[in-house]
Amino acid sequence: MCAAAFWAAVGVVSRLVPPEFAIPDEVYGFARTIVAGPAMLLMALVTGSTRKVKASVSGSSGFLLFGISCAIFQVCLFRSFTLLGVTITVFLTVCLPPVIAVFWSLRKIGEPISRQVLLALAISTMGLLAFVSIDTASGHPLDLTLGLALSLLASAAFVLMTNAARSLSVDYSPIFVSGLGLVIASLVLAPAAMTIAPHGLMHLRAAMGDWRSLSVLIYLGLGPTALAYVCYCAGMARCRSAVAGLVASMIEPAVAAGLAFLFLNETLTAWQTLGCLMLLTAIVILWLDEQRSSVAAAIATQS
Repeated sequence: MCAAAFWAAVGVVSRLVPPEFAIPDEVYGFARTIVAGPAMLLMALVTGSTRKVKASVSGSSGFLLFGISCAIFQVCLFRSFTLLGVTITVFLTVCLPPVIAVFWSLRKIGEPISRQVLLALAISTMGLLAFVSIDTASGHPLDLTLGLALSLLASAAFVLMTNAARSLSVDYSPIFVSGLGLVIASLVLAPAAMTIAPHGLMHLRAAMGDWRSLSVLIYLGLGPTALAYVCYCAGMARCRSAVAGLVASMIEPAVAAGLAFLFLNETLTAWQTLGCLMLLTAIVILWLDEQRSSVAAAIATQS
């Protein structure tokens, strides 16, 4: 939930960049990861989190999966912003991952999904629907189709990243997992950003010359990226299932709407307010279910 709250601030904070130093959306992913990744690896080194690091084939493949999935998610996310708009894209990329994870878990029959988690998922989905009003007739059919496909790909990449984070957090600290994963993501995003937005890096260099833009970029790298991914990896390692963690992240639209109301004077409609309340209800149900499961597991261990 903390990670989702940090991520929700990205849209508001990015608007603080002066218009004359605006950066293409595709370059934001690279800028955030290139700041966050090395910063987290340095923090892992200072705190001694790298002492127990052991090279292994499974660990290497897990970090590659995390980094590549993170890069794919960000590229598809920002392209979907252009094709579908921010509201629809956020709805799809926040709502689809837990749905995909539920069906994946049911197919694998590896992670038990309680009725409370399914209830929280259903209420969260209905709450998200309250945020969205899709007018497909006004959009170009090709852009709509491509945007939906990219949103689906972004959601699948987010699920893969989540599973990789859960697996890696068993053997590595969340700081090291997020740091190395984001460094790999930045290495993948660099050529992608140059391909999709050829002049994007020139805009990035210009923005770094302005102290206001540079401050925003540093904050985006250290706050909604570095700290958010540490919370994300630590939370996923402690959640009973990946589905539970993904449902918890569905609070992001509600937090984003609240921040937009406070800092951008964007008011909420009655349906959006209802959506916020439903999301908060789902989070409470999920929280109580996690607490009940933790107590039951502790009792079973003692006996």
